Amino acid sequence: MIRRLLCRTISNLVLAAASTGIAAVAFAQASEASIEWRRANDAVGQFRRGHADILKWEEANRHDSEEPAGTPATLALMTADAAVPLAWQPHLDMAQTLAVLPPEIVEHVAAGRWAEIAPGWRRRAPELDELLDVAAAARKAWLKAVAAGQAVKHRKNALAATEAAADLAARMARVGNWSRLQEARVQTALNAARTDLKRAEYAHVSAQAELLGTLRLSGVHASVALPDALPELPVAAVSDSVLRRRLEAVMAELPGAERLRTSASAPVALAAYRASHEIALQAGEDLKLQDFVVEETVLRYNGMLASVWDVLAETRNRSQAAVNAVDALRDFWIADIDLQHVLLGGVPERFISLGGGKEAVAAAH
Repeated sequence: MIRRLLCRTISNLVLAAASTGIAAVAFAQASEASIEWRRANDAVGQFRRGHADILKWEEANRHDSEEPAGTPATLALMTADAAVPLAWQPHLDMAQTLAVLPPEIVEHVAAGRWAEIAPGWRRRAPELDELLDVAAAARKAWLKAVAAGQAVKHRKNALAATEAAADLAARMARVGNWSRLQEARVQTALNAARTDLKRAEYAHVSAQAELLGTLRLSGVHASVALPDALPELPVAAVSDSVLRRRLEAVMAELPGAERLRTSASAPVALAAYRASHEIALQAGEDLKLQDFVVEETVLRYNGMLASVWDVLAETRNRSQAAVNAVDALRDFWIADIDLQHVLLGGVPERFISLGGGKEAVAAAH
């Protein structure tokens, strides 16, 4: 506990400086942090042998941090590929499909390499449809959960910068350097940052619950351990000529009614894929530009050409740009799943609504 107290004190100081990029913000929190630091040092002083006694004490009191008995374990899913077989398991009727399909086909479906599956397999194994539907749902739920976790981190950074600004504003108001109006504006921004974080945290919990529900593991696991970031955006999208050839090949294998459904869904899937890739590229560029703006604003602040408020404002803008980039990347990968699904003769229930994080109107059936 004492070690954690010391580490937390240091982390608070480092976070305040790192999240804003200036020493002034760290100073704004230094008085409160120094009190906690002195308390921690006084507590350490009670142990005559120093670090050895601290370790011995923590070992004896380790039960404070242990999970209570019966708590569902955390499920680790570091890739979307790992989620797909888990999603298939509860569907007992899929066992026969998995048994008759060649192992390489099953592997391609699980790994999301649907473009490597010959279009003729859909005609030879109609059960492949359900296999693809469940795999698509699992991959989408995984993407949403990872993106939600990323958004929480960026919202926390924005809140840290806004809290520092609000603390500094309150100090300036107390000594008469600021009016109540100026302080109220900063407080409003703080309230908005707190609300954004609460929404992001709820979205994260909801996305994890959706992922566990899709895998039918609700109650079996309390949470899911996921990677810190989504897969990177491909530098170039798949060319139109490749996609057209693939579509023509699958259309030739489909019966009349299914050919009509695929013909209706393909333009939407292609448009979503193209647009989402361009939007994600632009969002990435915007984030790089915002990084540049923050760096330049910090340099101007160091040269007394910009205020601390300028730095804090640009830091919050950078956090929003990061959230936008995550949302755009998530949308692209979902659109990619839908396109691959269509290019195997499937029809997604809904297509992505770009910028909203949800699927749009139902696809044509």
